[in-house]
Amino acid sequence: MGEEIISYSLRARANLIRRSYIEDMEKHLLAFDNRLSNNGIDTKWICNEEQLLQTIASFFTKEHFNKFCFDLPDLPDSLKKHPAIKHINIQDFEAHNDAPEYLVVNADFAIVEDGTLVFLNKRTKSCFNQVENLIVLLDLDKLVVKASDLDTLLYLQSYYKNNTWLPSDIKFIQKPFEQIISNDDFGNSNNTPSSQKVKITVLLYDNGITDRLADPLLRTSLYCIHCDHCKQVCPVYSITKQHSPIELIKNGNEQNGEFINIAGHTTLCGNCNDACPVMIPFTNILLKQMERTQVYRPHASLLKYFSKRPKMNKLNGWPWRTLFLHKHYGKNKPLMDYFQKKKESFFNLWQTPKDSDE
Repeated sequence: MGEEIISYSLRARANLIRRSYIEDMEKHLLAFDNRLSNNGIDTKWICNEEQLLQTIASFFTKEHFNKFCFDLPDLPDSLKKHPAIKHINIQDFEAHNDAPEYLVVNADFAIVEDGTLVFLNKRTKSCFNQVENLIVLLDLDKLVVKASDLDTLLYLQSYYKNNTWLPSDIKFIQKPFEQIISNDDFGNSNNTPSSQKVKITVLLYDNGITDRLADPLLRTSLYCIHCDHCKQVCPVYSITKQHSPIELIKNGNEQNGEFINIAGHTTLCGNCNDACPVMIPFTNILLKQMERTQVYRPHASLLKYFSKRPKMNKLNGWPWRTLFLHKHYGKNKPLMDYFQKKKESFFNLWQTPKDSDE
């Protein structure tokens, strides 16, 4: 599959889809909350990890041995170590070796229009109807306004993240469904299974999202569809394996829990700008965050220089690169040390067909 398959018009449509939700997020979230309620699904609003732990604890029925299965990409340490939780392994759950009382899973997308929750390639997808309580963690930025918007985002995310046309497995939940209860207890002659409604609770998770929403430029980072393409084309990340461009934006400022020296992890080559399927202006955001944290204050000449891709391409030669680094980063010791230790050519290693014609 070539890059030319992803046309500018498709990226523009994806940008419009994300912008239509993010720019009026509060209104859409309230409508989504109301839709879930009408569908018979409970909601709770969660600000941060501490409140997430408190909310999970509110489900405990016992002081110890509350049986939870977590199908989350990153399980917070507070939940891993909580003394009241007995963690049920997903494999044991699937094999029916142990049965949790609660299944906690994150939703990949949700649709405001009809209150649908969307799950992609979940390991526990076949177990949703085997628990009494399903707890769904949903980040506030992972919604689309209309069902017709979802196809475009799923296509782009799957294309860049997994090199496939669409996810291999998609599960939709709009209303509570039936839990299948086996009646094969010892001595019970009635083997006919019974059923009851699964209680579904959606945790609408902020986790710093509304902080970024307040800034008109930083807000555009919320357009992200988590395709990882910015990571794939970043020359610095290809060497360091640390802090993709979107991670720099999320964590490279003093408002967040972790502070990252942005200048030490980017050459501002613009690859992420060109690659992003939803057109996030990475370079502008990174430059603004550098100014805010006073790690590095770019001058107008530097902005102009970085805006010209052919000039960046010429810097792979050692003399040009040395002159460039001393001119623009001479007073930034962490970045200079980083560059001087690296002998590879790492400016703008990836090009789109458009770039090659410049």
